[in-house]
Amino acid sequence: MVSTFGGINIAHSALMTSRMALEVSGQNIANMKDPNYSQQVVRTDSKFLSSSGVFAGQQASFDGIGITQLSRVTDQFLIGRHNAELSSEGFKKERVDLLVGVERTYNEPSDHGLTQTLSAFWDSWDSLAATPQDQAAKTAVIRRGEAVAESIHYAANNLDAVRENHYKRLEGATEEANALIKGIANLNREISANSLEKKFPPNELLDKRDTLVRELSSLAKVTVSFSKTDELFVHLNGVGVVGGGGTYSLLRAEKVHDATNPANFTARLLVGTDVANQRPIELKDGRLAALYDSINHEIPEQQAGLDKVAYTLYTQVNELHLQGRSYSGTANNAADTESREFFAYPGKKLAYENGKLKNTTDNRDADIADFNGISRSIQVNSVLRTDSKLVATRWATPTAGGGAPTVEGPLGNKAAVKIAELASKSDGADATYRNTLTNLGVKSRSAQTSLDQQKAQTKRANEERLSVSGVNADEETLNMAAQLKAYQAAARYMNTLDTMLDTLINGTGRVGR
Repeated sequence: MVSTFGGINIAHSALMTSRMALEVSGQNIANMKDPNYSQQVVRTDSKFLSSSGVFAGQQASFDGIGITQLSRVTDQFLIGRHNAELSSEGFKKERVDLLVGVERTYNEPSDHGLTQTLSAFWDSWDSLAATPQDQAAKTAVIRRGEAVAESIHYAANNLDAVRENHYKRLEGATEEANALIKGIANLNREISANSLEKKFPPNELLDKRDTLVRELSSLAKVTVSFSKTDELFVHLNGVGVVGGGGTYSLLRAEKVHDATNPANFTARLLVGTDVANQRPIELKDGRLAALYDSINHEIPEQQAGLDKVAYTLYTQVNELHLQGRSYSGTANNAADTESREFFAYPGKKLAYENGKLKNTTDNRDADIADFNGISRSIQVNSVLRTDSKLVATRWATPTAGGGAPTVEGPLGNKAAVKIAELASKSDGADATYRNTLTNLGVKSRSAQTSLDQQKAQTKRANEERLSVSGVNADEETLNMAAQLKAYQAAARYMNTLDTMLDTLINGTGRVGR
């Protein structure tokens, strides 16, 4: 049989349970605007005491109510989906930033971009064709050629700067990821210790860990699993970076330089507990993957496109200029019998032999693969810069049998006309450059559209997550009202017990006095 004073335990447990439930609801309302906070709920149940009697055997008696669980309201599927959408958004945002940055490097459209300098270059050849003996017109051709080379150098150097900047951003993002990995590992230790020592889970620490995982998800695609002690195991593309007992592995970025062209480099990501045992890792989605892809693929692709513009200009102008002859103003001048390149590619083992471009290293026909990096160093032939009279205007027509070619007279202009006509060539430098800009513009617009769509998907995923774990003010208000009524009822019950016990203790045995 329950003691007469047992009712006090029942009332006390009801008061404490209602009080804690009220505090939890108050905490929920106080944090309702925090997107990183998960709603907490109190689970209660009846408490019973077991006792044994000599004749009655074992029996149980009601001993009030108690809190059995204080849990967060979360859905791991929705959390995982939101994290995946964050990874995709991080990747696409970095890609948009890159393409916008690359577009700026070309400085188009502008009065000083490559489009305008190429146009002015071809116009100068038109002017020279009209006055082939005009020294000022020849000087103008040289200056316009130098302006074209400088415009190409400017774009090439800007692309190099973009690549270097993205590598620094990759290093920064790697350090950011490492800080998050360490933070998750440290929280794992605290959460595991709390789970073993305390009755209720450390919900605030769990929320903080979920926040760090979300931040890490924007950097790389994350997959997680849990241990029995609530430790979180984190993997990046199948490679574990956070394990049990607070263990973790860190990321590191490094450059790999091109031996044949030191100005070029690629990046790679490594993972491991220390530098000695780090190994390469490939990442999918997230800012890290986008930066890695930018350095190793997108920017080199743009550099290759600019190299193709310079290569096209170099080969097409030189092919015609080599078939032309200059007129220096003096009859029978030996200098006017020579053929010369207009553009030069310094430091490369290339030469024209019988009008064909050869790689002098192995005497094979040169191709675009031999022109890696030409956009950084193409220039007007130094011989022409020294003496602009040597600019070719006259055309030299080969003769049968390999004899001396037939050269136009002093007023010949066919070479200048043919070079000027390169402006409208369907596979010329201008068309190649336009294609490069057009493809870049299409990529940039497509990337922006994809990012806008991704932002909408990420927003929906976050709203679905918050619909489960977020705090509903109306719901919490009703909970508080219900718990307040329960608290008041328990208080009245306690007050009734107090009155009853006072009567029993102080009033019993006084009858007849």
